Amino acid sequence: MLLMSDSLPNLRTEILNVDSSNWLYPSDGDIHGFDGEGPFMFLSYRPSKNPWTSADLGRRRLYGTLTRLGLGTCHLSDCIKLRSLVADDKKMPNNLDWHIDILHREIKLIHPPALIVAGRKAHGFVEKHLGDLDTPRVPIIHYSHRFASDEDVTLDLLGGVLESLKQLLTRRKPL
Repeated sequence: MLLMSDSLPNLRTEILNVDSSNWLYPSDGDIHGFDGEGPFMFLSYRPSKNPWTSADLGRRRLYGTLTRLGLGTCHLSDCIKLRSLVADDKKMPNNLDWHIDILHREIKLIHPPALIVAGRKAHGFVEKHLGDLDTPRVPIIHYSHRFASDEDVTLDLLGGVLESLKQLLTRRKPL
């Protein structure tokens, strides 16, 4: 449920205050990260405990691709905000309902034409926990997939954006 006080800065504060291990995509140059207001919304499953410095391959791939495509205002988020080890990915946080509620509120704020969902884990989570959303989902390869090349990631993300645009156009009423 969207609250009257909801805004991205307020959600940011709430998320980071609930648990010190929660994490949000950082801003970096032209990339707004979690603070991006859309119109596109990019969704991953869960942040790892990797420090995700600007030298990280996954970060360079994702942010480099978004920069090349001129999509710096894309809203970047995770289904679950709590950092975990990859081996612990299947363990759900005790406050899973809170994570789902936050995600619903984010989606209502951004109101994306479609969710660009990176990776099988994120797609499975969205289908299981957000199946009632009428926002279309566009599954793409995860940017840190070890067998993916930079070109694979770029083309898949671009395909996700194009599908999202198609959804936006079909939403519009004819003049």
